[in-house]
Amino acid sequence: MGLFNLKRRHSAEIAEELNPQTTETDVEIPREKFTMESKAVEKNELPIFDVYRRLGEDWETKGYTDAKAFPETSYRESNKLAIVEKLSLLVEECLIKYDDKIVEMETLIEQSKKNGFIETLNKQERQKDILIRHLKELGELAKDIKNKGNKTRVILTSYEMGFARGIASISDDKVNSIMG
Repeated sequence: MGLFNLKRRHSAEIAEELNPQTTETDVEIPREKFTMESKAVEKNELPIFDVYRRLGEDWETKGYTDAKAFPETSYRESNKLAIVEKLSLLVEECLIKYDDKIVEMETLIEQSKKNGFIETLNKQERQKDILIRHLKELGELAKDIKNKGNKTRVILTSYEMGFARGIASISDDKVNSIMG
């Protein structure tokens, strides 16, 4: 053991003599450079959460910003229509994804049944139940968007409030500039 440590220490001394200026330093690499980590998290998330994230956006600020950029009521109405259509498309996309996931899960369940993997089968059936619940919720969201129900109305009302605030802000700015 002593001879091995002596050889390793001797090799390290020789390396330092050859390159005395190269010393190891801690270099911080920003977390954003590690894209693999963030992509893995995103892939494991179920599509329904994309819809809820979209529903939870700050629609009032969007309305305010839109009014400051283009204070026309026709523009507001066009944007409200676009919001509803984009939400509808997002929900339809998610419905398709869930249908595909359920088919995949059913295939896995059949394979687990054939192979006698009881624990795996139970886990897969629970996951399928979650997918079915999400699919039903997405169906309800699709109806809500189509009929401009409670969840959709909240978004549109919030957008309108922001738009009205934006127009009021423009009016205040004009009055202040006139009044000096």
